[in-house]
Amino acid sequence: MIDRLTRPWFSFGIGVIHQIAGLLLVIFATWFLAACATATVGFNYMLPAVAIRALALTRIASGYGHLWWGHQRLFVRLRQTRSALFARLKNTILTGNAELETQLEQDTLSVAGAWVNWLVQHASVVLGLLLCQVIIIIFTPHDALIWGGFALTLSLVWAMLLWQSYAVVRALVSTQTALRNNINHTLNSASLWHLYAQVPTINPTQYWQVYFQLQGQVQRGIVFLLVLTSAGLVYTLTHIPEDMLGNALLVIPSVIFLAAQDWAVVGFQAQPELLTFQQSQQRLQQTPGIELKPDGNNELSADRIQSIQWSKISLPFRCVTCPDIRIKKGIPLWITGSSGAGKSSLLQIMQGMYPQYALCQINGHQRHDGYHNSWQLVQQHPTLLYTSLEDNLRMGDTTLTDEQLQQMLCAVGLNKLTNQLNSWIGGSARQLSGGEIKRFALARALLRQPEVLLIDEPFEGLDSHNQMRIFALISDYATHHCVVIATHLFPVNVDQGLTLNLDDVI
Repeated sequence: MIDRLTRPWFSFGIGVIHQIAGLLLVIFATWFLAACATATVGFNYMLPAVAIRALALTRIASGYGHLWWGHQRLFVRLRQTRSALFARLKNTILTGNAELETQLEQDTLSVAGAWVNWLVQHASVVLGLLLCQVIIIIFTPHDALIWGGFALTLSLVWAMLLWQSYAVVRALVSTQTALRNNINHTLNSASLWHLYAQVPTINPTQYWQVYFQLQGQVQRGIVFLLVLTSAGLVYTLTHIPEDMLGNALLVIPSVIFLAAQDWAVVGFQAQPELLTFQQSQQRLQQTPGIELKPDGNNELSADRIQSIQWSKISLPFRCVTCPDIRIKKGIPLWITGSSGAGKSSLLQIMQGMYPQYALCQINGHQRHDGYHNSWQLVQQHPTLLYTSLEDNLRMGDTTLTDEQLQQMLCAVGLNKLTNQLNSWIGGSARQLSGGEIKRFALARALLRQPEVLLIDEPFEGLDSHNQMRIFALISDYATHHCVVIATHLFPVNVDQGLTLNLDDVI
């Protein structure tokens, strides 16, 4: 049922009803006031009052309905947009900083909200124009041809003003971008100012000139629209049949034209949303990053990896060389050492993010530089994506079932989340504790059944009970897979097995 109600045309229809109900409410309420002033004995006040109340309730209900269903549709579309982004960036390392993550979040939100923020606003204006035309023709049926031409002219002027307002926004954004780049360039070159013959300055004059110039163009266009509607009002009032003189219905055309500034200008205010949508969509298609190509050893499929050896390993920040590392199925490798010893860096080197710092052989064959789809690295500080819990676990993989997600959550001790797959986490939504995030990230990695699993500090932030649970889960997984764990914290009374202490590397 919810899926049907969150379809785009449903929220679209609710939004249009909200806009039209507001216009009808103004028209009918104004007529009622005029009718009361000219009413004779026996005038039925109850029926119009009930109609006005019904329109008011429709306006309120459709407003809340559009708010609720519109947001539901926004969340559905946002999930779809971000899931597609996750799937596309699966084998990509983003080269930006934290600002890039914020930008991606804003861009996906803009793309997902274009339907609600732009299309509904314009559709309501178009339907408002049609409604006004129908009402006016009812009052002046003998001038239907003239009014048809007038409606066409009004529509063309409105479309022209829309295009002009869009051009205004584009010019403003372009000038604003140039000003921002100038500011960044000037500030970044501060250390070289003493070499300049004249210290560079920031001049926002051009931006404000364009701003006021283009805003003036839009205002002149709106005034022209109001003059056109006022001419329509004058023509209507001067061509009313004599038998309608003194009729309270005459106030309706006046209200329609006089309120044009409210219901016809709303489309101009939504124009920035269209430009934001276009720019966001373009940025999402050109996300900066390094795409990791598949490893050239395609003949080494995941289920055939028996052993891996790294040699000539250099820790970049310590300028030391590690001894050769060899792992195989059934025997996990524990990497220990104090903070700053290079445990996280070593895991990233082993994963293949920095192939220049080590040579890797799989089953005795040289591994080519590239990305192994069957390798997973669980980082020390995992990232929670601002989307649903389900999408966080799937990461764009639609083949995983809800039952698989729930079973994996139970395996890592997050049973309370099994019935909340559609709830949102991360960002400003539900927050998980540090230990929960650790276990959640491990569950996310294990769902992909990687042949090689690299885990950074899996026990940090966990109590003793959950430490033993995660240790048992990792040990069980290591019986049939290659596993490397970097940690400075061990559960009590466990056999560490094969261990490499980076503090001993000199």
